[in-house]
Amino acid sequence: MLELMKAGGIFMWPIFCLAIFALAIVLEKIYFYTFINSDLSYKFKYKLSNLISTKSIDEITQYCQNFKNPVAKTTISILQNYPNSLNELEYNIEVSQKTWSEKFEKGGWILGLCVGAAPQLGLLGTVVGMIKSFGALSMQNNATQVANGISEALYTTAFGLLVAIPALMIHIAINKKNDKILDDMERISMLIYKRFKNEICK
Repeated sequence: MLELMKAGGIFMWPIFCLAIFALAIVLEKIYFYTFINSDLSYKFKYKLSNLISTKSIDEITQYCQNFKNPVAKTTISILQNYPNSLNELEYNIEVSQKTWSEKFEKGGWILGLCVGAAPQLGLLGTVVGMIKSFGALSMQNNATQVANGISEALYTTAFGLLVAIPALMIHIAINKKNDKILDDMERISMLIYKRFKNEICK
């Protein structure tokens, strides 16, 4: 590995650092989603929807306290302090969704940075490698330096893409996962709003 890094030149090291950052975010996201999604099942969402439509606030929150997923936490957050007005209800919904949205987005910018910066650094390494190659060509009978320059160019390009492509795929997968959970939260929040807005307005 060290020989490969040396062969690719100085720009291999910042790309390697980006790869380490991306790996750390991926591991953190795996743990995060495993934890919050362990009980976010269709059965849970179906039963919660029925409870919201027919049962009292105490029964709804009591059911949600048995779960640790964001939909259950959002429901508790909205209903734990029963709002006295529609504005309070809307505020509770907005704050709860914003809180979870920020949690989902945490570290996402690092993956985005890896996706954008890794191939650019690889391209920069390629340019530098080719400059070295052309410089060696201008010095006659220096085939070794020409080969080294071309090799450096190819290594940095390949390594930059090797980091960026998986990071891009994971970044897209994480965003889709976030959108799915946020859609579930929004749907439940709207059920709560429709169910209790008439009671609040009485």
